[in-house]
Amino acid sequence: MENLVHELINHEDGKIIRLSTYGNTLISESGKPDKLKRTEKEFPNEQEVQKNFLKKEWEALKKGYVLRNDNPNIGEPRLHYYVGGGYTGSLSFQGTDKGIFVYQNVVEANIWKDQLLLIDGQGNLLQSIPLPKQLAWEIAYQEGNQTLYLDLDHFIYAYDLESQEFENLGANKSDPSSFISVGTNRTVFASFGQLKSLDNDNNPVFDQAYSTVTIKGNTPFAGVVSPDGKKIAFHNKPGEISILHADYGDLIAHLKGDFQMIEKMEFTESGDLLLAQEQYGSWGMLYFDLINNQQITIPGLEIPEYSKEVSRFCLNADQSKLVLSQRNNVHVFDFKAKKLLNSFRLDYIVKNCQLKFVNEYLGVRTDYGCFSLYKV
Repeated sequence: MENLVHELINHEDGKIIRLSTYGNTLISESGKPDKLKRTEKEFPNEQEVQKNFLKKEWEALKKGYVLRNDNPNIGEPRLHYYVGGGYTGSLSFQGTDKGIFVYQNVVEANIWKDQLLLIDGQGNLLQSIPLPKQLAWEIAYQEGNQTLYLDLDHFIYAYDLESQEFENLGANKSDPSSFISVGTNRTVFASFGQLKSLDNDNNPVFDQAYSTVTIKGNTPFAGVVSPDGKKIAFHNKPGEISILHADYGDLIAHLKGDFQMIEKMEFTESGDLLLAQEQYGSWGMLYFDLINNQQITIPGLEIPEYSKEVSRFCLNADQSKLVLSQRNNVHVFDFKAKKLLNSFRLDYIVKNCQLKFVNEYLGVRTDYGCFSLYKV
């Protein structure tokens, strides 16, 4: 194991904590940068050193310190920020040109108070924004109109970054099926039996009804708009995905495959390929050729583990990299060459996380209450 060196800073008082390992020794330095107190502790093996390194770092994060590494190597964190709060299953976040918005659930006097934390890439808290409803399942950013679109417990809200006001775009709650997705000059969402496409003034381009089915208590449901804002992939039936025109809602293609439920989908920039993550069944990745409208396999994008189960996936902005996670392990692929680049382990995760690129870094929000940026 390589020696570790992490430096954490408390932005409020300027104190730092520098943790490092040397062989079986854990070294801790803390205090003001010009007056650090140093302690050393030896452990039986390197595994125990690393375990206690992370334990001590987590204690510092919970006290308000932030890990900041301006020059991380591949697989190393650029930032660790303790979000905390209660765990609701919602792990949403979104990068914007104003900063990074991270969902937080806090409980005060047995009352949930959900909010967005706006932080910068250095881990400075810029703003705390109370949410009009609980449970931010997803957050998407439409750069064309400087708006965040939020799925708040299946209600769809728009948050204008300039006016800092929320607008409810949905209707009364009826069933737990919803999604939001943004493409060039198009924002698409589904909620309460209506699939809608909006322009950048939030005017409806089309609005059509949909239905859902329930199988053993689960509802197949997922959707995404293509990066160019021209096509929508919509899944609301087992083994089926509809490709729709984003301006009119007309059916372009009907895909069928050996799957039951889809968790998430993404179009490639060219619009020739659709990536999908299966929920239940194989729990793996599915790929659909949109020229021939058929399911295909891409062996070069399989994770190098016995199980091909995928917890989360995401593409970076130029779609040169595909990231697949399997519990607390991350696998990074060259998406154009269809080959594995590297693999590494995520910190501070129990079982679940959300992945999304924030500029060139991989953003990760974990079920242990941590938001991180990793170099990939």
